Amino acid sequence: TTWTSAGSPYVVTSGLTINTGVKLTIQTGVTVKFADGVSLTVNGRIDATNTTFTSNAASPTNGSWGNINFGTNSNTDTSFFTGCSVSWGSNMYINSLYTVRFSGATVSKFSGHPFYINTGGSVFINNTGVTNSNDNIQIYGGKLDCSNGSIISSVGGAYYGIDFYVGTLNLANTTIQNCNIPLRISSSSTSLSISGTTNLTTNTLPIIRIDYSDIPSPNDITYPTANVPYVISSGLTIASGAKLTIGNDNILKFNYYGIVVNGTLVSNASVGKNIYFTSLKDDNWGGDSNGDAGASAPARSNWTSIKFNNSSLDA
Repeated sequence: TTWTSAGSPYVVTSGLTINTGVKLTIQTGVTVKFADGVSLTVNGRIDATNTTFTSNAASPTNGSWGNINFGTNSNTDTSFFTGCSVSWGSNMYINSLYTVRFSGATVSKFSGHPFYINTGGSVFINNTGVTNSNDNIQIYGGKLDCSNGSIISSVGGAYYGIDFYVGTLNLANTTIQNCNIPLRISSSSTSLSISGTTNLTTNTLPIIRIDYSDIPSPNDITYPTANVPYVISSGLTIASGAKLTIGNDNILKFNYYGIVVNGTLVSNASVGKNIYFTSLKDDNWGGDSNGDAGASAPARSNWTSIKFNNSSLDA
């Protein structure tokens, strides 16, 4: 099925489903408008180029139309959005085994999650802006790959730019800006990579917040080099058989509890590089990470220790 520029605009007035095995090609210059509350379900495939997906309302607001649901039947297909604009929707859900690729695109003004990536789902954004939505990008078992100048900005009412529960997150030459906190990681069942000119500094609290306290066996976690500190909210315990590796020039800040090592901790900076372990109140390294504008100062015993128990291993 093809939607042509000659037939544009296409107005979707009731729920639309693209069934498994069906491909919808949308030609350059087409506008697709959704009536209030109407959702799109994709179990087949969309291949759209320079297409505008928007609301049919005269004065749309965030969430004027419904959700975009990809792969509700555990489909293994892929949809492509090249040079497209997707705006004024409610949420975009990427479900198990489905892949969505955005290149040179914009995703904006959602009332909920611009991307909610469930177990097995994958989203690739290349030179794409994700802006001005009311909730965060959430990774709950899937994969998000951001590259080539992608920008995640002003994720409106959300506390975090990306809320990372379980899965894989790759940030390459990507900027997260104008959020409260750019990235929260909520479990050690995660894989994070940061590379290129990725920048997380232009946020209210420019930190990566670690909101888990246990690294169980056999998890092998790396904190890659980042240009903002990692803030350890509740301390860390590395279980026997588990491993934590800390990248060059990283700053780890602790609120009170430190690290208990029963497994392996690798903190081995390269020649000419350093790794810093300090208090959350220490603004000299990594800036004001607790947002108190310098009202607090670091002191002895701000945090407990790095403790190596008998079961810990030399890396």
